Amino acid sequence: VAKNTLPFTIKANGLGVFVQESPVIYIRWVNNKNLIQVRQALSKELIERSRDNPADSILGYQVNANWVPKSTLAFKDSSYDTLPKALRILKPLFFDSILEVKKMALYEYAEGQPENQLVSISLNK
Repeated sequence: VAKNTLPFTIKANGLGVFVQESPVIYIRWVNNKNLIQVRQALSKELIERSRDNPADSILGYQVNANWVPKSTLAFKDSSYDTLPKALRILKPLFFDSILEVKKMALYEYAEGQPENQLVSISLNK
């Protein structure tokens, strides 16, 4: 997918919070044509690989119609006790920047372990 994608820009659209066992604080990104195209290409690839490789960890991948483009700031290290303080710290910051997306990376997450970057691929120039 990365080899068929040109670098593109995304614009931040403020902060959000998912209410789960522990709150997830994230930067929201405005959905644009390029982001949608990357999402569709990744979804197609994941679905095809899920069909072709039954033992693969992405078996049963589903396209989530409620997908929110975001960058997570706090996930398992947050709590409802610390959420007000975290939001007070973040409130004066402006989350309306425009960023250029130049790479795609795949990360592995395991319970109790730090994230592990499996691969990073530059977008087609």
